[in-house]
Amino acid sequence: MPTISDPNLTLSEADGQVTIRVRYEVTFDAFDRALAELGRNWHSHVNVHGFDGGDELGADIPAAVFDRVDFNVNAATTVIPQDVRKTVARSVLQEDPAGNPDELKARVRIHSNQNVVEYLEEVSDQEVLTSAP
Repeated sequence: MPTISDPNLTLSEADGQVTIRVRYEVTFDAFDRALAELGRNWHSHVNVHGFDGGDELGADIPAAVFDRVDFNVNAATTVIPQDVRKTVARSVLQEDPAGNPDELKARVRIHSNQNVVEYLEEVSDQEVLTSAP
């Protein structure tokens, strides 16, 4: 199964909009590459969640779900770096009561829907929005 390295969430805010940037790397080992040569495909799922500490992420924020990225894996592929961005209204990221900063994390999952039912995932670092929408 591929591995995810160093997921990083960055938030940039301007004019009532927030650009969400998620960077990570996906590593495919020799077995994964051999499966790709036989027709297996992988794709990403990136969701932004509220986070208020503890062991669990909050609910995902539907307006901040990224489009799926399909990975072009072949015998020579080892690491595929990803850098995805999405811009949303600041108001859709309001996951805490007014006046409290909104803590967010991104969940990155890699999936192959060809006889694999599990997701591989990692969670990014935390970023805090301190402004009110």
